[in-house]
Amino acid sequence: MKIDQTIEFFDQLTNETQKFSERRRYRQFARMLKELKEKDTSGKYTMVIDRKLDEIQPQLLAPADRKKAVQNFMKFISETLGFVPAHHYISIGVGIGLASGTALGVLIGLLLSQPYGIAYGASIGSSTGLAFGLVIGRFLDNKAVRENRVLKYL
Repeated sequence: MKIDQTIEFFDQLTNETQKFSERRRYRQFARMLKELKEKDTSGKYTMVIDRKLDEIQPQLLAPADRKKAVQNFMKFISETLGFVPAHHYISIGVGIGLASGTALGVLIGLLLSQPYGIAYGASIGSSTGLAFGLVIGRFLDNKAVRENRVLKYL
């Protein structure tokens, strides 16, 4: 199954389905394929994507397996081709920065052993970790944008 055929198939499914959640999922998948097609001006990914769509075609045609096939395809796009959703690294950086900053802040608060050392350490550490995670995540997101690896609908 080619990219264009798959887009048409999911556009048709979007019009036929009555469930809002399925309609949203099908619309998102079709938009992601359109965005991939626009980003792939050199044809670098077209053969790989077409081959993967051929592999999952029986699952896409079966309504019971369609959701899992779409999820597996999106995972394939992310892992194999290196595409990431928008603000991917910011969300990871904030989480890691917040957790590690809080842990380090509590340790520093324990070492200070003042009456409110743990509370102050945790609050200062979490805000510092959050800031560092945000800066690093923003840097990596900008790098992904420069490399043209960000997909809005992934």
